[in-house]
Amino acid sequence: MTGHGTLAEEARRLAEAFSDWSHDHPVGLAADEGTPETCRYCPLCQLIAVVRGQRPEVTARLAESGAAFLDALRSLVTPPDGGRAEEASPPTVQHIDVD
Repeated sequence: MTGHGTLAEEARRLAEAFSDWSHDHPVGLAADEGTPETCRYCPLCQLIAVVRGQRPEVTARLAESGAAFLDALRSLVTPPDGGRAEEASPPTVQHIDVD
């Protein structure tokens, strides 16, 4: 095969050709001149939007859900008579010693 350079020269030529082509043909967000839209459905994008402060309605809903969760947890931990545990009642069985 004549007319071909070394592997390094051919790789350099290929990289230059690709670089030239990529500058002429932008793809993805680089080609879009409009404003980017964010996903409003997947949980990851929802979390990112909440952290950025872009979704105050989701932040409010999360706060309400967190408060409801804490109330439910508190009702499970607190005894039903307002916070005081009942005294232990005497056993209802009789202990018999067997010799």
